[in-house]
This record gives sequence, C-alpha cells and structure tokens, in this order.
Amino acid sequence: RKVSERERERERKMAAAAHEREEVVLLSEQPEWSDVQPIPQCEGVEPVVQILYDKEYSDAMGLLRAVMRRGELSQRTLHLTSVIIFMNSAHFTVWEFRRCILHSLNSKREWISELDFMKEVNSMNTK
Repeated sequence: RKVSERERERERKMAAAAHEREEVVLLSEQPEWSDVQPIPQCEGVEPVVQILYDKEYSDAMGLLRAVMRRGELSQRTLHLTSVIIFMNSAHFTVWEFRRCILHSLNSKREWISELDFMKEVNSMNTK
C-alpha cells in the first residue's frame, strides 16, 4: 500500500502531539544530579532579545554551568556534555569542557569512544 503525503503529514502531526503530551523528566530531577543546583542563564534585568530555550536544554545548561563552576570533571559530566551536544552540536564551550573532562579522565578507552561519538554527531549534523 502506498502512503500518501497527506497521510504521512497526519502521522507526523499525531506523533508530535503525542510527544508534547509525554511528561519529560529533567536531568536535574534525576537522582544522580540531586547534589547539583542548576545555575540559570543570566539574562539581565531587561534583556534586549531573550532567547526562549526549551525546558530540557535550559535545565541541562543550568547543570553544566554549575559543574563547570565547581570544576567537576567526571563520567557524569562527560555524559552531560553528550546530552547537550546532541541538542546543540555547535556549542563550542561544551566541546571544550568535554575535552578537559577527557583529558582529566586520562583513559585511552574514553578517547577511542570519543572518536565514535564524534562520528555519530557528525553524521547527524554534517555542517
């Protein structure tokens, strides 16, 4: 059976609506992050142009600011950078922090895994 473009569009809309109804658990609400208080983006008193990030991205970036402030270089911060890079692969600060984490962990296995990670990110966003 050949699916029409109209049917495909209807299925996409239904999937998007179902996704919106799903309750998302933020990273900061997960037990492994209970010891970290996210630091919100400082927009100033009257921001000229406020960027409206989605909740998941804002939450992850709040955690990142907190762990960067306290200098935490660990497996969980490496995972956090992966999550953020999949949301925004052009965030150079996150890539640099990730490099510092990998250097601190000093694991050949992690560096080899990093090559696979970079291939995956590149395949998703080839620019």
